[in-house]
Amino acid sequence: MNPAVLSLIALVIALALSMTSRVNVGWLGLAFAWLIGVYVAGLKPDAVMAGFPVSLFLTLVGVTLLFAIAETNRTLETLAGWLVRLARGNARVVPVLFFFGACALSAVGPGAVSTTALLAPIGMVMGERAGVSPFLTALMIANGANAGNLSPISSVGVIANGAMAKAGLTGYEFEVFAANFIASLFVAAIAYVWLARRPRTSSAVTPPVTPPATAVAVSIPQRLTMIVIAAWIIGVLVFNLNLGLSAFAAAAICTTARSSDPPCGAGAALTTVPHGCSPNSGLYKRSPGAMAVIAAAKA
Repeated sequence: MNPAVLSLIALVIALALSMTSRVNVGWLGLAFAWLIGVYVAGLKPDAVMAGFPVSLFLTLVGVTLLFAIAETNRTLETLAGWLVRLARGNARVVPVLFFFGACALSAVGPGAVSTTALLAPIGMVMGERAGVSPFLTALMIANGANAGNLSPISSVGVIANGAMAKAGLTGYEFEVFAANFIASLFVAAIAYVWLARRPRTSSAVTPPVTPPATAVAVSIPQRLTMIVIAAWIIGVLVFNLNLGLSAFAAAAICTTARSSDPPCGAGAALTTVPHGCSPNSGLYKRSPGAMAVIAAAKA
């Protein structure tokens, strides 16, 4: 059978299993890539392994590790409390803050992909602490980032407007940005109206955070973690630092300064990193194994 067709069949099988079972589809995808790439397509093992998305792997591990440290020392919990105070204790306002926060960050330079990678980890935790559906949080952050994606000063907007200028279409920067913003706002509004009115059915729903009457005390490790994360975000946005490798550096600073110790050690932060930062769970298990299969098919 043609390797491309066989790879497509393997990819469909892996995706079907990811939706219907708890089979580790990451490892399954790697196994398919090896079998099809080496024994059907005639590739060398090194060529198959070259299809593994190392950059994605490092980005996911680095970012997840950094925010795992912020989770174990309760920095994210503190930030969630501040967010709810900003929303005056109304959990329905929190998704709106996520949307416009992501839109503003995306519009000033990094674009949707980097903004989502930066905000999703902290946003998911903060949304959960505030009693917001994780699905709604994800939709608001993603659509907010898309809404600002074609800003005339964002990296994506500059590329898009440059391509339009080459085609002779100039002077439409604002129209393109506005059309994209309105479309993303419309999708987010539908998601908000539909999901915000539906009660969460999970048996493990985290109680909504109520705004404290007095300011929350912030420990020294938490302050350090906030400073490091802020510096990391600025480095990515302003100085174009590599997202994953700079996250590792930020995590190293936090662990070296022992900001991950209270209330539990740095080892606890590692245990909160999903196994899927090997090809095992969450977002990651649905991409690198499959991408390796696709790489074998392309070869």
